Amino acid sequence: MSQLVTLSLSMNKINGMVPFTLCTLANTQALDVSLNYLTGKLPNCWNNNSQFMVLDFSSNNISGGIPNSICSLQKLESLHLSNNSLSDVFPTSLRECHSLVTLDLSYNNFYGSIPNWIPKSMPNLQILNLKFNKFSGYLPPQLSSLPKLHVLDLSHNNLSGSIPRNFGNFSGMTLSKKMDGLEDFDSIVFSMGYILLVIKGNEYKCKIILSLINVMDLSCNNFHGSIPEELTNLSELESLNLSRNHLTGDITNKISKMRELESLDLSKNNISGIIPPSLESMDFLEGLNLSYNNLSGRIPFEKHFTTFDDPYIYIGNLELCGPPLSINCSRDEVLTTPTSDVQEKDIWLHLGICSGFITGLWAVFIIMLFKGTWRVAYFQYVDNMCNRMYVAILVKFTILKRKYQHKYNWML
Repeated sequence: MSQLVTLSLSMNKINGMVPFTLCTLANTQALDVSLNYLTGKLPNCWNNNSQFMVLDFSSNNISGGIPNSICSLQKLESLHLSNNSLSDVFPTSLRECHSLVTLDLSYNNFYGSIPNWIPKSMPNLQILNLKFNKFSGYLPPQLSSLPKLHVLDLSHNNLSGSIPRNFGNFSGMTLSKKMDGLEDFDSIVFSMGYILLVIKGNEYKCKIILSLINVMDLSCNNFHGSIPEELTNLSELESLNLSRNHLTGDITNKISKMRELESLDLSKNNISGIIPPSLESMDFLEGLNLSYNNLSGRIPFEKHFTTFDDPYIYIGNLELCGPPLSINCSRDEVLTTPTSDVQEKDIWLHLGICSGFITGLWAVFIIMLFKGTWRVAYFQYVDNMCNRMYVAILVKFTILKRKYQHKYNWML
């Protein structure tokens, strides 16, 4: 096995401790033992003689922390430890993992604060997934200096404070999506790791090409304050999830600058104000959830916004009205914008009816004036109708008179 380049033992029923012999695979570049029943701790036997670029121990029952020797693997670019029972503060041993491109520690029990040294120690990081842990404290604003970051998932933690304004400076989420940079990520051909992303309200298990997706998920934390307007600078961001926090303020009308946004979830916050009309111009937006906030006013319902016809995405906003909700807007509000258009339409309708009536009347008059036979026939028809009406009235009167006389004589 000395020449083994890739070793994939994923989705088997391997159990027991993680064997130390894995550290001896000198020429192996990708190791995948995910989705098994491995237990115990990760071995602390890694050394710089190994060629590992990808390590995937996700979806096992490994406990403890991350061994100090892990960053002895100087070529390590992708580390997947998600869905285990790891428990520790954010490991300082990772400070020496300068080549990391993907770091996935999601679905574990890591705790403490997120360190501010991540950008300096991992300048090539493109995916940082720390969701479903127990991290607390403030978001370090230094994270925004990660120049290549495309996926940032810090959801389902105990993070607090406000969202840093410089989070709108992630250059990897503002540049057009290209394949540039993948030549520096040699392990892309070996990467067996998947990442769980929540997009449009659904969780997907994705194997992704790093440069082709831009996601930010800060949901299910304790963030407060307003949504930084600077986030709208992330023009290439495709999914933004800030739901289940304590965010206040309004939704900026500049949100339309996020021209690539496909999924926006701001539900279960305390956001107020109106739904900005500029949202209607976001042609790529397919997933939207604004439920359970303090939004007010009429729901935009033009252009492609008419496709958002599920009332659930708006419920819990007591002052929202209009379709697709069953709450009608007040008459004053309904008439504020379309009044002039409605009045103009009514005027033209009345003019059309009047002109049609006058034209028809004159047509009949002129025909009877110059067409003698039509004039005679018309007046004969009128005379016949009058005679018929006279006879009908006379007969009816005679019948009623006889009934009255009969009744009167019977009473006498």
